[in-house]
Amino acid sequence: MPLALNTLGVVYARQGDFARAVASWQRAVDVDPRQYDALYNIGFVEGRAGHTQQARAALTRFISSAPRERYAKDIATARQALAALQ
Repeated sequence: MPLALNTLGVVYARQGDFARAVASWQRAVDVDPRQYDALYNIGFVEGRAGHTQQARAALTRFISSAPRERYAKDIATARQALAALQ
């Protein structure tokens, strides 16, 4: 179910419905905290929407919990985005 929620969030984002996208991604993370792609997506979408606190929280959590061997490039990108938010 968490993977379906993540995918649903991507569909909503592609349709331009970012509030529903973030809600789906957040539900995915609530069900399974290892939904790193959802955390990453939340961070960037919330950042673009000007929701700095939510973006920081998602990006910080992503950076600290995502497996480095799989997400090294994304972690580096998330660090840059986090620095730009501050």
